[in-house]
Amino acid sequence: MMRRRAACRGFTLVEALIATSLIALLGVMILVSMRTGFRMWARSGSLAADIEETAFAQGFLRRAIEGAYPRLKPEGAGAVDFDGDSVGLEFLGPSLSAIAVAGRVRYRITVETGEEGDALILSLRPEFGQASAADADETLLRGARSIRISYLAYGSSEWADNWRDEGAMPDLIRISVEFSDNDLRHWPEFVVRPLISADVDCRLDPLTRGCKGRRR
Repeated sequence: MMRRRAACRGFTLVEALIATSLIALLGVMILVSMRTGFRMWARSGSLAADIEETAFAQGFLRRAIEGAYPRLKPEGAGAVDFDGDSVGLEFLGPSLSAIAVAGRVRYRITVETGEEGDALILSLRPEFGQASAADADETLLRGARSIRISYLAYGSSEWADNWRDEGAMPDLIRISVEFSDNDLRHWPEFVVRPLISADVDCRLDPLTRGCKGRRR
């Protein structure tokens, strides 16, 4: 009888406390692992979204600037309708598939500085028309430490910060972006060349040095 009772004896209080402590410790370790995994997943998802934003911004800007149209300004003097400085540029370009506007559109790309850093803002309106309330600005890139735009004339080796009232398009346009040290995003070198060099819609008026019949 004594042997049978000894065989059926349960856990002591100390053993039960040790088992409970081990289960609790195991639960804490599992919870910490789950939190770490979730944070890594969230961070990788955020990084993927940032990389996608950067790739979209570069692709969109490249297509728009490559198609920039060197329309002569209506006031004459032989200047093309392309103006820019280190914090913005404005030009006529094609209506890309992502833009529900027929014909050419006027692009305005500006650098705006805020609490989160520099942002690259896109504004659009039809070539012949006024901006409407529906024409909301789009943010192409945000949270950069610095964004700078520069221009290179054909045959020159020095980049300029300003391009206004010139008789030709710049040979190259460069948009340089820098991120903070703890920002994992990367902006590959972005240099693009406008592909159209002449305003083929213009019939030059030798008196006004403008285009015949063009008033706007």
